[in-house]
Amino acid sequence: MYVAGPCGIGGYEPFYPPKQTYVRLARAIHSLPYLPNRAFCLWRFEGLRYEQIAERMGISVRRVEKELGCAMGMIVRSRDRQERKGW
Repeated sequence: MYVAGPCGIGGYEPFYPPKQTYVRLARAIHSLPYLPNRAFCLWRFEGLRYEQIAERMGISVRRVEKELGCAMGMIVRSRDRQERKGW
């Protein structure tokens, strides 16, 4: 990701979130239950569409939607909890 220079003109500088952000995200993903974890990883890291995930996991597309929603909610809550606790 890049951050624009003054007035958004030239001088672009790379922006990298702190390492701790990635550690918290990895910890949150790792703590997910099996189905939300698998659906999230197939979607985010392998780039599969909902239909492809459903076929690979042997579940309906609607169930994929529910599992991804569940996964994203749990990831956000876990990340926030880790920040509050100073992890």
